[in-house]
Amino acid sequence: MSEARSQLIRRLAALELGLSSETIAQKSPAEVEHNQVAALFRQGMAVVAFVALEDFVKRRASEALDKIGHCGIPFVELPDKLKKATTYEAFGSIAFQLKIRSPEEKEVYAQESAGAIFSTASESYNLYRHAFGFDASNIGSESVNRFLSAVGVSSAWQNMTALAGQLDLGLDLKGRFESSARLRHKAAHVPSANITVGELETLRKNCIAISICFDALLETALCAFERRDHDILSGRRPLTSADVMFCKVKWIDDRWKVYPKGAVRALRAFPDKPSAEQFVLQKAWGSRCCAIFYGEDRFASAWKIIR
Repeated sequence: MSEARSQLIRRLAALELGLSSETIAQKSPAEVEHNQVAALFRQGMAVVAFVALEDFVKRRASEALDKIGHCGIPFVELPDKLKKATTYEAFGSIAFQLKIRSPEEKEVYAQESAGAIFSTASESYNLYRHAFGFDASNIGSESVNRFLSAVGVSSAWQNMTALAGQLDLGLDLKGRFESSARLRHKAAHVPSANITVGELETLRKNCIAISICFDALLETALCAFERRDHDILSGRRPLTSADVMFCKVKWIDDRWKVYPKGAVRALRAFPDKPSAEQFVLQKAWGSRCCAIFYGEDRFASAWKIIR
């Protein structure tokens, strides 16, 4: 189980609980003190929510690089973009990380980073795990595209949006990522910003949609690395949303219903979520599968990768 995924799901669940709290509700103009405090809380929640998304993307990229480094694939056979990012292009990330780390950390960090890069010249290597998203304080939409492109996913945002459409998560994920980043910037840098509960709810859903689609495509790419798919590694065949295996578990008519990819009708229905989840875990559809769970509001609330 990915620790990055588990942590993000916990954070998003906490955000959902926070959105229903009276503490952040905007009340009548007469309740000046409450509204001032609530506005501060909403600003903080906007910053934390987007930071959680950024942290997830960066940590999942690091986890993926760790796995790829242990797949047994000779470094020379990795995709060219991945080889460049984890060798000479990595020095931008190293320089930035050395700027922001404490004096006590710098020597060890420099040694470990240089060691990872140097190891790619040998048969047994470790990829520099901060090659993507660690070269600046914040990540942008291009950071996501650059990473997925390096592991074989073509037109990352286009394929993430295509997958989001299949998963009932909305469209234009790149635009939603950028609007979410602008909201975070406003909350962090405009003292008088009055972030609404509605904006926070939209931000929460954007984070979920982007994270699921990013994660599902990444897991599909990792599966290609593990089976040493030379068409993918060489770039002869790029990965797309069509390669992602998934199933949806939805709360409909007081039952949890399981919909495999492409199914219009539910395969099975269960009275409780644990039973539905157990069925999905046992079924697995013969390959790595992203199982998405939808709550009573019909929007995704959590997901798991079934191996």
